[in-house]
Amino acid sequence: MSARCRCPPQGLQRLAIANEERFITQGEIHMQRSRTNYSHRPGFTLIELLVVIAIIGILIAMILPAVQMTRQSARRIQCANHLKQIATAAQNHESVYGWYPTGGWSKRWIGIPGQGTGPDQPGGWAYNLLPFLEQTGLHDLGGDDLANAEHRAGNSLRLQTPLPILHCPSRRNATQFVNQRQYLHADVTTTVARNDYAFNGGHSATRYGDGPDFLTSARHFDWPDMRHMSGISYQRSTVRPRDITDGLSATYLVGEKHLRRDRYETGDDQGDNEAAFSGDDRDLIRFTGSELDPTFRPRPDSEATSQEGWVFGSSHAGGFQMAFCDGSVRMIGFEIDQTIHSRLGNRHDGKVTDIP
Repeated sequence: MSARCRCPPQGLQRLAIANEERFITQGEIHMQRSRTNYSHRPGFTLIELLVVIAIIGILIAMILPAVQMTRQSARRIQCANHLKQIATAAQNHESVYGWYPTGGWSKRWIGIPGQGTGPDQPGGWAYNLLPFLEQTGLHDLGGDDLANAEHRAGNSLRLQTPLPILHCPSRRNATQFVNQRQYLHADVTTTVARNDYAFNGGHSATRYGDGPDFLTSARHFDWPDMRHMSGISYQRSTVRPRDITDGLSATYLVGEKHLRRDRYETGDDQGDNEAAFSGDDRDLIRFTGSELDPTFRPRPDSEATSQEGWVFGSSHAGGFQMAFCDGSVRMIGFEIDQTIHSRLGNRHDGKVTDIP
């Protein structure tokens, strides 16, 4: 009996081989395709990249002005808040002492503790309002004894202390600025604090002189006659609410002063070269001028003026902010009619004024 072969029939074997070969071939193709797909995954072309960059640039160009406008609006609101706080402090000062803060003596004098709050106080409104701005400690630094080193040092330290509330955030930060003056009753200092706000001195711009050389000379000094002054704070002033016969809501109290933009930091502007806590000067007092003098109209900081150091103005677009004697704060346009502007600076002219 012959032995049988257990190998599959020839046809099936070929079929199995063919199937195996087909399986192997499909596996290899699958792997090759996977490698091809991985190595040739689609990406950005140069044109597509440039289009994306252009779209991003357009979006930034559209958004950036809106962001800047929002920031400017926030700064303007903060500036108005500063003026509101200063106006409230002035009202509280009047409630306690009976008059709005005095203007002090002159630019070479400074605020001195122990000299009261009226005509005997050499310091201006910024110094006199310190206790009502939660700065009693700063107000009380130093003293009136010229021979006392601690008194002179304390007075000097106050001159160097900047306060954010005295600055418009759209213009500049509260910092120290180069000093150009030797102040009476203070040690020499190379830097001082400054201010961006000024009280209303009235419609008549007046130079007051330097005042006496010593505290003890004040009572016998030949002071200028201030009876013609029509503002709220000026040299040795003691203006009371009853003196504002045109109405508290129709009279300027304190507002933003004009300062050339290229002189924010230099101290070269004639109305921004003294210390914030010094006495009466154009750094602290501004005027509205007569009804017939348009050179006293408020100016933007981007413009120079022939009345440098005398007028109001600001770095805001369109106008400057002013607090009135009733405590309200309003934006006044740079285009305000000079007649109206002049009358708003005069507390007792008796003329009807349409407030812008």
